[in-house]
Amino acid sequence: MDGVKGLRAENLGGNWEIFSEEGVEGIRNDVLKLRVLFVNVNQACRKADPKARSRKGAGSERVACGDMFEAAGIDLPISVVKFHGDHKTNYLMVDQFGAMELSLPVVKNGQFLRCIDRVFLIEGGDLDAIDFGINEPTNDPDLDIVVSRK
Repeated sequence: MDGVKGLRAENLGGNWEIFSEEGVEGIRNDVLKLRVLFVNVNQACRKADPKARSRKGAGSERVACGDMFEAAGIDLPISVVKFHGDHKTNYLMVDQFGAMELSLPVVKNGQFLRCIDRVFLIEGGDLDAIDFGINEPTNDPDLDIVVSRK
C-alpha cells in the first residue's frame, strides 16, 4: 500500500485523481484516459517482461486496459487477447533493486502475460550512485547551530 500512497502523493491534482474500483487502487486521468497502478515485480528494466511478486486478482484483470484496437476500428482474431473499457491501465513496476518502469501489461489468470508497452524510468542500482555528501564535514562559516532548551 506504500507504493500506492507514494504514487498518489506525487501525482494527485490537476487532471489526476484517486482510482479505486474492483478492489484495485491507483490514480487515473479521465482526460488522457489513463490509469496508473503500483506493483512490486521480480525484475524491472530488463529484457524479459516483469512478473508480479504476488498474484493479481480478478479486479486487476477486469481493469486491465482499454481496447485500443477496437477504438481504431480493427477486428482481431479470437486468439488475440482483446482489451476492454475506455482507459489504458499502466503499472508502475518496481523491483527490489530500485529499478522502475511504467508498463502496459496484459493481465490474465492472475499474472502478467506480456507487456504491450514498456518505459524504463530508473534502472536498478541508479539510486546507489547518487552521492549526497552527508558524511563529509563542512567548513561553511555561515552555518549557525542554534541550541535552545525546551
